[in-house]
Amino acid sequence: MFRRIFSVFLDSYSESLKLKDSYRRLTTRLGWLTVVAGCLVMIAIMYHGWLLFGLPLDGGNIEGLRLKLVSWVVLTILFVPVAFYAGMIAIYGVCGLILLVLGRLSWRQAVEFAARARYPRRWYRPNA
Repeated sequence: MFRRIFSVFLDSYSESLKLKDSYRRLTTRLGWLTVVAGCLVMIAIMYHGWLLFGLPLDGGNIEGLRLKLVSWVVLTILFVPVAFYAGMIAIYGVCGLILLVLGRLSWRQAVEFAARARYPRRWYRPNA
């Protein structure tokens, strides 16, 4: 599962290098927004995970709570790719819907753009 999620990000980056300049700038900005959205999702997951495991918010003594702390760290690590993939789907999905409404993408292209960060053929440079 994690391999597939990471491959989406790596494929997206390698494909973005082949794009026309205006589309490369668009996808770069979308990528940065995806990072911000992923970080916000991770903060929420970390906070709610901290509460879920009953760890003290005031920074008190965690003696006897080491297993819960380790569980929280594992949960956080496991959710990193999921959070960033969710951020990508949200950001690219909104952009895909806007481009769909403007008539620049078909429905299939908008779904591929949102879920897999696949770009339409006309976005690529002719020699790429």
